[in-house]
Amino acid sequence: MVAVYRILLACLALVVLLASAASAEAACRVTDASPRYSKELSRGVLRVCDHRSGRRREVARGVADVAAAGPRVAFASVRRARATIGVLDQRTGRVVRRIDGGPVRPGPLTVALTTKGDVAFLVRRSTKRFVLGAVAASGARLGTRSGVVLTDLVIEDDTTVRYREQGSLRWFDLRRPLVRDGCPVRSGFSPVFDTGDMLVTARRYPGSITTTVTRACLRSTGRDPVVAIDEEEESYYFFRRALAARAGWVVVRTANGTKYGCEYGGLIVAHADGRAERELRIPCQPSPPEDVLPPLADPGAVTVTETGTPAWIRDGRVLALSADNRIVELDRGDVAALGVDGPRITWTNAGEPRTATP
Repeated sequence: MVAVYRILLACLALVVLLASAASAEAACRVTDASPRYSKELSRGVLRVCDHRSGRRREVARGVADVAAAGPRVAFASVRRARATIGVLDQRTGRVVRRIDGGPVRPGPLTVALTTKGDVAFLVRRSTKRFVLGAVAASGARLGTRSGVVLTDLVIEDDTTVRYREQGSLRWFDLRRPLVRDGCPVRSGFSPVFDTGDMLVTARRYPGSITTTVTRACLRSTGRDPVVAIDEEEESYYFFRRALAARAGWVVVRTANGTKYGCEYGGLIVAHADGRAERELRIPCQPSPPEDVLPPLADPGAVTVTETGTPAWIRDGRVLALSADNRIVELDRGDVAALGVDGPRITWTNAGEPRTATP
C-alpha cells in the first residue's frame, strides 16, 4: 500500500507540474495599453505575449542572446549545432526575418540590432575561428569579418559595429553615419586638430585594455577612417598619438613596450583617404628613440608639409622624416619658429629665416 501511495503522489505532482507549465505557456497579462505584443525570454525559450488575448506564443528555442532596438528584437538561437538569427517585430508579434548563421561550436553567440532593423551577429565556427556577420533590414549582406577570437559585439550610434579581435577594438560602418560640417558625427569623440579641410578626432574607451582611437576626416570626402589605435594594459603599452595634421596627412608618434621596458618608438605618416602610409621604427637599444623623435605627449610639436614630410625641433636641432624613411638633420643652433610653406619646411636660426625640402 505504501508503494502505491507513493506512486499516486508522484503522479499527482507530475500533473500539477504539467498544468502549471501549460498555464505559464498559455497566459500573460491582459491590458489595452500599447504595445500589444512584448517578448519574454525564459530558460532559452523566446515567447511573444499578446496582451489583448492574454496568450503567449513560442518564437524560438535554444536562444543564447537577444537585443532590442526600437520596436524590433533580434535573437540568436542554436539548434542541432546550427545558428539562426531572427528579428521579431513587437508591433505585429511576428518574426519578420530569419538568417542562417551557419554551423556553430559551443562558445559566444551574440547579436546586436539597430533601430533601422540592421542586425549584426557573432558566432564561433571552430576552436580557432569566429565569424562576425551583418545583414541590412532589406536582407542585403553588409559584410563579414573573421578571426581567431572575436568578442564584445556592440553597435555605436545606430550605424557602426564595434567588436574586439583578440582583445583589440575594431570597427566597421553598417550605414553611413550622420554627417555634419562635412564629417561624421560620432558620440564620445573630441577634436584633436581642425585644419579647415580636415578634422582629427579621438575617443578613449576605458576597460581592462584602455583604448584611444583616432579618426581623420577629409571634409571633401565625408569619411573618417581610423588612423591610430592606442592601447594600454597592465603588462604592456602600445601608444599611438596624433601630433600633427595638414593637407590630409596625419603624423602619429608611436611607442611600444612592456612592463619590463621599451621595445621601440617611431612615427607613422598616414593620409586620411587611405592612399598612403609609411612607418619608421627605432629600437630602444642601443640608444633611446626619444633622442631623435618628437615628444610623445605634445600635439602640435610636429609640422607636416603638403607632401607628407613631418619635421620637428629636438634639442636645438631641426629634424625631418625624409621620403626614404630616414630621420635627417636640417639645421642646429638657436632654432625656432618651425613651419611649412607648401612642400618646404621653414624655421629660423638665431632669427635668420631658413628653408629646406628634405
